[in-house]
This record gives sequence, structure tokens and C-alpha cells, in this order.
Amino acid sequence: MEDLLRMAFTTEILADYALGVRPEEIPAAARETIQRCLLDLIGSAAAGYASDAARMAREGAKRLAASGDADIWFAGSRLRAAGAAFANSTAASALDLDDGHRAAGGHPGAAVIPAVLAVAQEVAAGWPEIIAALVAGYEIGVRVAAARDFAALDTLSTGRWCAYGVAAAAGRLYRLSRRRTAEAMALAGVLSPGVSAAGYSRVMGNHAKEGIPWAVLTGLWVVELAAEGFTGPLDILDHKRYYDASRIAAGLGESFAVEGVYFKPYACCRWVHAALDGLLGLMRDNGLTAAAIDAIEVHTFERALRLNNYADPENLESAQYSLPFCLAVAALEGRKGLLPMDARLLHRPGTPGEIRPTPCTGRRWSKSSPI
Repeated sequence: MEDLLRMAFTTEILADYALGVRPEEIPAAARETIQRCLLDLIGSAAAGYASDAARMAREGAKRLAASGDADIWFAGSRLRAAGAAFANSTAASALDLDDGHRAAGGHPGAAVIPAVLAVAQEVAAGWPEIIAALVAGYEIGVRVAAARDFAALDTLSTGRWCAYGVAAAAGRLYRLSRRRTAEAMALAGVLSPGVSAAGYSRVMGNHAKEGIPWAVLTGLWVVELAAEGFTGPLDILDHKRYYDASRIAAGLGESFAVEGVYFKPYACCRWVHAALDGLLGLMRDNGLTAAAIDAIEVHTFERALRLNNYADPENLESAQYSLPFCLAVAALEGRKGLLPMDARLLHRPGTPGEIRPTPCTGRRWSKSSPI
């Protein structure tokens, strides 16, 4: 009787949405954006394919996953969906070129797209169904992420929430029931990587980054478990201390989150982009060269100061989270130097020396040696 009287859990509401999206009812603007997301993400994966992270992920996936019908992009080999999507997600997110969404504070595409394309190959899904699954995955992932209490989070890492979208989209493609899809999302939410260290660690130059590929792996694995009856905490999104459930469900189906996606012009953390635009604009408008620059003063928001901001990063992962280093690259190489960054930029003559914050009313990054 209690079950009959209760309102639906938010995971069940989202399952209804994921299973009920009709391809023919998706507006042209959303379909066009999804196609742009696909092109952008596959391009990002192509650029990241040769990275150490992508190479190790491919080799690890081949050792641990069974052979199957899903392509490891650009590699000429196939695995089961979870293994292939893990490898492809790693390549797509390796250089920090993958799409993002401001409301979510993270990157839905590097999770949802590899997962959907891998599962679509397993089930031989047609193009309209792929588009619908992608729309559902973006919508649910972004809504869950945007409903968090951002002020209370120790990290905004995408790996904490993107598996909701992965599980929802995969549940649709595998034709799970409403209950099993809801269970898959509940499992994805509770078992996704916590990545709390991303919020307090000063060693940002590591391959774990935001945990996106591990969330993809989790999201697809729990869909298979849920299909067999494995259960999770269905009320995971219905606790005010953690999520605003009313925001998750409000207007569901009336708009499309994917239309709010942004595409990155620089291969580095989005929090660095405004400063890069400002610097390149000033250099262009005033005819400046790197040799003419003595110091760069940046006015930014507090979270950008939590990046490692190393002046002389050890690797490209660390460089992606360094505001002063990225600014120096832009000054020396222009926009092309960040599309993407090349390892040859590391430790090269002409990159910044010691760059440190100096006391001032605002927050200033200045250099003590020539750029």
C-alpha cells in the first residue's frame, strides 16, 4: 500500500523521459546541435588518440574487456560496448577539448557520445534512435548536474554525474523497462567515482582528471546489471541536502539541454578561456608581441585559483590546468598553440619562468622572468 501511495522517485521520472523521447518530436535545432556535438567530440578523440592516457586506456580495455561489436575509434579493433566506450571516452577527454555545459559545470559529451555510439553498434540502432538516445543522455546528465548544491561541492568533476546520462541513454537503447532504467541510474549515481581528490589535490597533472571514462564504464556496466535485476537506491535524487529534485523534473521535455552546450576553442580548462580571449584580443588590437609583455594581470573568479596554475608543468594534463602557462603559450604561439597544446611546449626556452600570485586588491599573476 505504501508503494501505491508514494509519488514517483525522480529516477523513475527520468526513466519515463529517457524511454519516451520520440525522435520525430525532437526539434531541428536540437538535432543540429547533437550532430555538431558528434563532430566536435570525434574530432577531440582524434586529437587525443595519440596521448599517453588514450594509449594506456586502449591497451587496458583490450586486456580486460571481451571482444564485441563496438569500435575502438581509429584503432581497427572492437570490444564489448563498455570497454570500447571507456577507451573512446579517454581519448575524447584527454586534451580537454570536449564540449561542456555551463549549467552542469562539466562535460557531458565525452561520456554520453562514446557510450551511445558503442551501445548502438551492439544493438544495431538506426540514426533516429541514436539521436534520441543522445538527446536523452545529455538532458538527464545536465539536469542532474545542475541540480546539485554547487557551493557545497568539493569538486565539480564530471565523473560524479555523467553516468546518469550514460545509464539513461543505454537503458533506452537496450530497451530496458522503466523500473530497470531507473535502477540503472540509481546504481550509476551511487557507484560513480567520487573524485573528491580532484577538489583538494594539488597534483592535477594526472590521468584520472575528472573521472569521465570511469563513469562511462560504470554507467554501462550497471545497465547490464540492472537488466538482470540488480537494484540501487531509487531515491538517490530525492534528498534536498544533495539535490533539488524539483529542478531536475521542471519542464522536462519542454526544452533541450543539449542546445546549451558550448564548444571549446582552446585545449585547456574552461576556467582559463576568458583570460585567453582577453589576452589575445589585447595583443591583436594593440599589435603586441610576446616580447613586449612584462606582466599579465588577470581578474577572475575564485575557483580558477584552485587550479594547479603551475608555471612550469611537468606534462600536458598539468598544463591544461595552469592559467599562467596557457597565457604564456597563447602569447608566444597564438591561438594555434592551444589547438591542441603539444608536449614540445613543456620546458622549452621561452615559456614562463617563475610565475606566482602577488599581493594586490585583486588577484594578479605576474612573472619574474621574461616570457
